[in-house]
Amino acid sequence: MYKPKKVLLSVFVLIAILFSVTPPSFAQPSSDDTFIILFDDNTPETKIEDLRIEFNSTEVWRSNFSKLRIWKINYFPFTLSSTGEVINDINEGVEAADERPSVDGTEQDYATNIPSIEKGPSSPINRPSRCDPSIKMGNQVNVGPDYVNFKVAIFDTGIAEIGNANSDYDYFLFNGDYIGYDFVNNDSIPDDDHGHGTHIASIISRFEDSDFANAFKYYIYKTHDHNGVGNLSSVIKALDEAMIQDVDMINMSFSYQKAYNLQTQVVENSPLAHQIKIAKSQGILVLASAGNANNDNDGDLRYYPASFDNDNIISIASSNCQKYLSSFSNYGATTVDLATAGESIPGVNHLGEIVLKSGTSQACALTTKAAMILAKKMGEMKWEHIKCRLLKGADVPNIQIQTSLLSGILNLDKSLAMITCDVTTTNNGTGPDNLGFKKTNLPDFTLTNPVHTTIELQYPSAKDFTLDISLWNLSGQQLTTYSGVQTQNISIPVATYPAGIYLLKIRDRVSGEHIVKKIIKQ
Repeated sequence: MYKPKKVLLSVFVLIAILFSVTPPSFAQPSSDDTFIILFDDNTPETKIEDLRIEFNSTEVWRSNFSKLRIWKINYFPFTLSSTGEVINDINEGVEAADERPSVDGTEQDYATNIPSIEKGPSSPINRPSRCDPSIKMGNQVNVGPDYVNFKVAIFDTGIAEIGNANSDYDYFLFNGDYIGYDFVNNDSIPDDDHGHGTHIASIISRFEDSDFANAFKYYIYKTHDHNGVGNLSSVIKALDEAMIQDVDMINMSFSYQKAYNLQTQVVENSPLAHQIKIAKSQGILVLASAGNANNDNDGDLRYYPASFDNDNIISIASSNCQKYLSSFSNYGATTVDLATAGESIPGVNHLGEIVLKSGTSQACALTTKAAMILAKKMGEMKWEHIKCRLLKGADVPNIQIQTSLLSGILNLDKSLAMITCDVTTTNNGTGPDNLGFKKTNLPDFTLTNPVHTTIELQYPSAKDFTLDISLWNLSGQQLTTYSGVQTQNISIPVATYPAGIYLLKIRDRVSGEHIVKKIIKQ
C-alpha cells in the first residue's frame, strides 16, 4: 500500500543526513569582534602596542613562537588615528589591519567543523571486516625498539572518561593516561560532550598489543564544542601548546572552507599556516582531513588546514573498499595527498558505545595510526621520512585515484617494507628542508589557451617522461583520458564540448608529479 507520509518522512531524513555532513559554504566568523593578526618578525613590540591601541583592541592571547596575536575589538564604530578611517565592523577592521606594512597576515576567528557520517551501532557479532585497515594496523607489533615515547596530539572535541570500553575491540583509550586541555572552556579537563573526539582517539590508540600502544604518549586538546564547532583561535592556541609540549605529530580531523584569492593573497601568511610552518621547524607532522563535501580542493574554494601548502601537512581523503574515493570525500590532484578507508569505521563514542562512523576524519585517524607504526619501526620521529614513506608507498589502483590525489591509496605494508626513503628526490628535489611535496616540476611545455577545436600541448622532448592526461568539466565529470603518452606533440579534440571552463590534469609517471591547468573553451 502506498504510504505518502512515510515516503515524505524518508525524504526529510535523507535531506537531514546530507546537511549533517556538509560544512557551511564558506568560513564564518565565530565572533564579530575578535581577529587574529600576524606581525613581521622584525616589528618592534612598541609598534605592535601602538597599533593595538589605534585599533581599539584588547590583546586576548599571544604566541610563544611568533609575533602572532589574538585581539578583541572593544566596540564599533571607532576611528583610526593615522588615517581618519571609520571602522564600523570586524570586516573593515581586519581589512584595514591587513594593509599595514608591518602586518604579514590577518584572519577573522573562523569556525572550523568536524562533521562525520553516523553509521549506527556495532557489536562483536556484526563487526565489519570488509576493508577496515584498523584491524590490520592493530596487529603491527614487534617492529622497532621495545619502547619509544612518541608524542601524539589530537585536536578535536576532547575525550570521554570511559576506561576500556570493550575488550573485544581492544580500545585502550590510553587507560586514562594523557595530558589534556580544554581550549573551549579554558580548563584542564578536555571532556568530550560530542563524541567525535573520543571516536577519533579510539581509532588512533587501538593496538591489540598494549606494550605497543604504550610506546606513545597522548595529548588531548579540546578545540571543538558539543556541536562539533571550534574557533580558529582555539586551534592556534592548541598548536602553540603542542609545540611547548614538543609533540611529534598532530591529528586534525576538521576543516573550514574558504576561497582565498590565490593570485593576490599569500596563503602561507594565514596565521594558522604560519604556525604550522613553525611546527615544521619543531619537527611536527600534521595530518589533516580533506573534508566531506565532494569538493575539488585544487579549485579556488578549498578546505583548510588540509589545503595549506605546508610541507609537514599530509592531506587525507576517504576511500571505500573498492579503492575508489568515497562519494562524500574531497579530493585534489595537487592538494590532497592520500586516501584510506573512511567508511563505517568502528570506534567508541563519548557514551562508551561501539559505533560506526564515516568521513575523512576517520581516514585521517587511520593515517595517523599508520604514521605512528612507521615511527615505531624506525625508532625515531622524523616527519619528512614518515611522509616520504606514506606517499611513496601509496597505490594507484585506477584512473580516478590517479587524477584525484597527489599520491594514491595508503598501503602500510609497502611503506613498512621500505628500507629507506630518499626525501631528496621528492617532487622538486630540494631536500628535506623544503620537500615541496605539493609542488610541481613537470617538464616545460607550451599549451594553446583559450581553445576552439583542439588543445595542443607541445613538449621540447619526449625523453624520460610518460604522461597521463585527462580533461574534466567543472562538475567533476571526466570527459576524456590519455594514458601513457610519450609523444612531444599532443592534440586533444574539444570541438564537441560547449564553451566554458575545463580542467586539464597532467601526471608524469616518472616523477609522480601532477599539474592542473584551467582551459577556456571558446
